[in-house]
Amino acid sequence: MTRFNRTWRESKQLTPEGVILREVKYMLHLKGYRVWRNHQSLGSERGISDLMAVKKIPPGEFKKILQDKLNGTLIHPDLLFDRLYDILENAGLMCRFVAVECKTEKGKLSEAQALFMQDLQEQGARIIVARKGEDVFE
Repeated sequence: MTRFNRTWRESKQLTPEGVILREVKYMLHLKGYRVWRNHQSLGSERGISDLMAVKKIPPGEFKKILQDKLNGTLIHPDLLFDRLYDILENAGLMCRFVAVECKTEKGKLSEAQALFMQDLQEQGARIIVARKGEDVFE
């Protein structure tokens, strides 16, 4: 096939980080996340993550989290579950936010990336430095 018969997408070569990024995005979609790609551009915050994703926490998963947190206490999770879930859902707090930075095996976070991810983690986000697609499952 000559280069004139290929589409733009077929002729574009992915970088090693591009391959990881594509795998991670696919894995997050499989887990039910809404994923978007961030492109560093004029006006972007320095160190912004490659991918960001958000997912609503389903009632069953929330109940398991609640049971884990209350394990060993005198409070039974079933007494709190329905009311607490309603309160948090109405407040818009029943979601999980993930920021992903894709790196090759030898790749390192820049100082700006590390600071950006630390700030997100302090705000309650889950932070992933992915070196392969499966890293989102850990």
